[in-house]
Amino acid sequence: MKAFKGLLVLAIAVGAFALPAHAACPLSDPAFCIYVDIQSCVDPGIGTQADPFCSIQNAIDVAFPGDTVLVLPGTYAECVTNAGPGKPVHLVADAFLEDPTNPDSRELTVIDGTGVCDGTVVDPDTGFTVLTPTVLFGANDSLLARIEGFTITGGGV
Repeated sequence: MKAFKGLLVLAIAVGAFALPAHAACPLSDPAFCIYVDIQSCVDPGIGTQADPFCSIQNAIDVAFPGDTVLVLPGTYAECVTNAGPGKPVHLVADAFLEDPTNPDSRELTVIDGTGVCDGTVVDPDTGFTVLTPTVLFGANDSLLARIEGFTITGGGV
C-alpha cells in the first residue's frame, strides 16, 4: 500500500508540470513533429514540444521530407519559404487541428509578412520578378507539401 501512495504522489507532482494543451501531432510518430509557439518559446527554441521554435522558418529549415510543422496560435511576422525543391512538409496550425470545422480557427494562427516581405524576388518557376511572398511553396515542393489552417497576410501574398 505504501508503494501505491508513493506512485500516486509522483503522478500528481509530474502532472503539475504538464505541457500546454494542444492537438497531438497529426503523425503516428511524434518524433517527426516540429513545434513552433511564438507565445511560449525561449528564442530560438529547438523545435520540441517542451522547447518550441519561435519561428516557422526555423522549423521548416530543419525539417525533413514528410515532417509536420505544428504551429501554435499567434501572429508570426515573417516570410516562410519551403527550403529546397522536393521537400514535402506539412505546415499546420494547431488551432485548425483542434477544430477544423470552425472557420474561426484559421484566424488564430497568422503568418503576416507586412513590413518583412516587402521586397522582390525572382520566381524560380517562371523567372519573373514578383513581390516577396509571405508564404512560398514552389511547384517543385511535391504534391505532399501542405499548408493548413492559417490566415496569411501582408507581403506579396
